[in-house]
Amino acid sequence: MTRPPESAVRQGEPVILVVEDEHADALLILRALKRAGVTYDVRLIDDGERARDYLLGKPPHDNRARYPMPSLVLLDLKLRKLGGLDILKQLQQAGTVNAVPIIVLSSSSRDDDIEKAYRYGANSYLVKPARFQDFCKLAEQIRSYWLSMNESIR
Repeated sequence: MTRPPESAVRQGEPVILVVEDEHADALLILRALKRAGVTYDVRLIDDGERARDYLLGKPPHDNRARYPMPSLVLLDLKLRKLGGLDILKQLQQAGTVNAVPIIVLSSSSRDDDIEKAYRYGANSYLVKPARFQDFCKLAEQIRSYWLSMNESIR
């Protein structure tokens, strides 16, 4: 689960960055977004350090033509190498957190995870549904609000 091959990079198209290290969850998210009619260039990163580096534009992600700033980030909390809360905290410290909407999409419904996610700049906190049908409904709501109605910094 890495960036798409060079031939698959779609220049100029809005990007959704999905940060998820569980293969089964990543496939569910990608399938649900497709079923919801999301036509953005969806990129998948499967570890926290690479996600942080992508969002901060650190090498090898410093070429924004090749690695554009996403229009939306779907961020899991429990990741290899660097957790989602740590990513949010580092983005906040760098002043990057407000540049792109970040939706935490986690299995955790713990109050302390939710409170920390918002404190560190998450724009929304959603608990992963157990059933694919519910994932599809969630993806439709994300498409409807975050990709259609929400105004963001251009």
